[in-house]
Amino acid sequence: MNFYSFAANLNSMGTILMILHQSCALTLALKYKLRTKRQVFKRFGRYLEDPGSEMRLYLPVNLKVLHKYAGTSEKKKKKQTGREHS
Repeated sequence: MNFYSFAANLNSMGTILMILHQSCALTLALKYKLRTKRQVFKRFGRYLEDPGSEMRLYLPVNLKVLHKYAGTSEKKKKKQTGREHS
């Protein structure tokens, strides 16, 4: 999700995630010959967890941007600013 942090339409990412979640549910419905998404969610839960392998679908809680970049820690910034003034 952090890859899309500079996108202007980040809010529409939630819509895309919802569509993908529903699509996974429909795929499971076809595979297990269930008639509705509701039956799929009853059987596998909200995160579509597989009881055999205990694997589940990851859904982010929010789409808040974290801005974590490699090599930009606070200690490095302080050291760099200290060196420039010396």
